[in-house]
Amino acid sequence: MTMDPEAQLRDRFQQMRRADHAEAPAWNPDLLQAPRLAAPQRSFAWFVGAPLAAALVLMLALGVTFEEAVPVAEQPRLAESLPVLLEAPPAELFASLDESFAAPSDALLPAHLTLSLP
Repeated sequence: MTMDPEAQLRDRFQQMRRADHAEAPAWNPDLLQAPRLAAPQRSFAWFVGAPLAAALVLMLALGVTFEEAVPVAEQPRLAESLPVLLEAPPAELFASLDESFAAPSDALLPAHLTLSLP
């Protein structure tokens, strides 16, 4: 006589449920019936810490504001404080170089790179 597949499946689930129940840690079912606790009371640290944090933020904000209000000693412009390196105007800097300069390796370059335009 063969059993119904649904009955076999149901029996197997029942066995698994009993095994899970046996392996589960103990728990107190009375906790399910306990009334919900009221909102947790704020600790003393909130009454002390919150005003201190607000005072710290306020002091930092005022410190930044007062720091910006203090005039800063004027610094010289960088362009005026650097020494002059080249006194010639840019157009005359390389005027002394020969325009027909040719390097010894110019013969190795392609012709379009060695053309000298007027």
